[in-house]
Order: sequence, then C-alpha cells, then structure tokens
Amino acid sequence: MPVEDYAAQPFVQKHEQFDFVAKICSSKLDGNYTGFSNVPTCTSSGKKTYLYLSNREASLLLASKQDQA
Repeated sequence: MPVEDYAAQPFVQKHEQFDFVAKICSSKLDGNYTGFSNVPTCTSSGKKTYLYLSNREASLLLASKQDQA
C-alpha cells in the first residue's frame, strides 16, 4: 500500500503515533528525513551499548571522537 493511501486512512489520522510514522515515511521518501544512527558506547562495567542520535549529531560526535584520538 502506498504511504499516501496509508496516511489517508481515518484510523491513522485519528491516532497520533500512526500519523507520525506516516509523516516520517513520507518525509523519507521525499529525501527530507535521514533518521537516526546508532553510536556504540560502553558502560562503566564494559558492556557494549548504543546511543541513538540524529545523523547530523552522530557525525559531529564521531568527528569529535576522532579529533581526540
């Protein structure tokens, strides 16, 4: 089903979370949404975890990390 058809359904329009997802999908198709990137991090116990940031913020953080190395 095309995103436009999905977004036009009354159920989707009536429920905010479904409407947000439809808008994100539409933006992604238009090239206006880049999403999130996972940045690997470690806890104090050494367990590997991930921090999710916008692609722009992830790029800045990774660049900053490389400058420190």
